[in-house]
Amino acid sequence: MDRRSSPRADSTLPLLLRGYAWLPNRLRRRPGPVLRTRLLGRPAVALHGPEAVRFFYDERHIRRAGALPEPVRATLFGHGAVHGLDGAAHQLRKAMFLGLLADPRRLERLVGSVGEAWAAAVPRWRERGQVVVLDAVAGVLTAGVARWAGLTLHDDEVAPLARDLVAMVDGFATIGPRHLRALPAPSSCSISTGTSTTRRCGRTPTASTPSASSTCPPTRRS
Repeated sequence: MDRRSSPRADSTLPLLLRGYAWLPNRLRRRPGPVLRTRLLGRPAVALHGPEAVRFFYDERHIRRAGALPEPVRATLFGHGAVHGLDGAAHQLRKAMFLGLLADPRRLERLVGSVGEAWAAAVPRWRERGQVVVLDAVAGVLTAGVARWAGLTLHDDEVAPLARDLVAMVDGFATIGPRHLRALPAPSSCSISTGTSTTRRCGRTPTASTPSASSTCPPTRRS
């Protein structure tokens, strides 16, 4: 057996280097429903195919708590996210998300909000003559989704928040500067929903605070 495919061989470094492409590449080299390897020194099993999907979504076979490595929890998902919950806590949080995203009317509002953000951005791009597509599209998606979610962002807050979100997705589960940029800085953005506010910037909502507003621009470690 190829040592790279042996459970004794650790695949952490190839995973970090290749990201999402690592597992599909391994499966192309060694087809089959099960791939055994090691990640962070611990035995790991990758499943794929219709039977694997049915197995994976059976709550009797899954324990999420502690499964995600800390570099992923500290960046992309966050501590306490639905991806690390089990039992009733997971079902309740999942139902909340599905209630927002499975309703066709809510999805129509989301698509409409992002479409309005596109329509507002295109004339500005024409005036500038040249734009960086990744940065420009990230700003459009951030503005559109934030409006749909009920968050009020001032114009000067959209670009910093978009950069923050791009850094989070680009740098999770990596090593080096990209991962450091993905970590939330102590002065990261606080969001007020009208009922509670994370006091990260030393400011709290007042009587004039909108029902949902950003209280400070987001920053990340550089």
